[in-house]
Amino acid sequence: MRNHIEIVKNNKKIKVFGNQATIDRAISLIEDLELTGIESKDRLIIQRCIDDNKIGATILYDGNTVYSFNKIVDKYKKLQKKNDLYYLSNDLYEFFMNACGDIAHYDITGYAYYYDNSFRKLENTFLKNCRCNDRFSDVKRIFKKLQIGQYYEERNKIDLNKLNKKDIKKLIEQCGWEVSISNADIWQLSVNINPEIRFRFELDAKSYTSSDIIFSLIKYCVKFDADEYIELLVNERKDNNYPSVRSIVNNTDIICSKMKQFATDLVYYGRIAAQNLIEKEEVDLEIEMER
Repeated sequence: MRNHIEIVKNNKKIKVFGNQATIDRAISLIEDLELTGIESKDRLIIQRCIDDNKIGATILYDGNTVYSFNKIVDKYKKLQKKNDLYYLSNDLYEFFMNACGDIAHYDITGYAYYYDNSFRKLENTFLKNCRCNDRFSDVKRIFKKLQIGQYYEERNKIDLNKLNKKDIKKLIEQCGWEVSISNADIWQLSVNINPEIRFRFELDAKSYTSSDIIFSLIKYCVKFDADEYIELLVNERKDNNYPSVRSIVNNTDIICSKMKQFATDLVYYGRIAAQNLIEKEEVDLEIEMER
């Protein structure tokens, strides 16, 4: 068990865990804080102290951990980008387990296995529904920033028009597709189906807004008619009946799978990218106001 020291301020017990050096440093900083005795206020004061001073110790206020805002948000966004729970850190695992109340696990390996190693599955099946008591203001601040729990539906309100066409091109490439844009604003998207076949389709994006482009691409993927596509390819075959109907059907199944994934990825990563731009604008505005 790690060393710990307990102090009392305004009748509230504060425990600090870590090695002796990190404990001593944290205690000296906490002693100087103007805590109120009101948990929801004090937890935010301590959280900002943790981040401003990069405190390495673990701090419990009245028996519950106060979480670093910067550390949790940073690690969450990195995991969100990778969409792979193989990269789940112990800090984030403990946050999901204790702050979010997720008990779908025995250990960190079992936790990743339970969600099929998919971070997005974790978001869509648990984090969208997790709840936080108002007294845990440090956790609630993290929820709001990451748009999870009671803030999850805010993701649907993100303005995708914050993105420009260059941003969308990067998103498409991030999703594993290639895109070329003509001077007439015709977007041609393509993806490898196998070493011999590459699937392509086009979108006339002239006069389209960024959100129009994204949702038009999604609409194309969702409405793709596999049976009609198979019939077209079968009718276009040469006299030797090559490729076989089975091959055409198998390749079409791969196309459908790739387009379904593309539609999901595009709106997901698009919202993340747009939100990052909004947050950057807010930070730039704060800096400008301080000047």
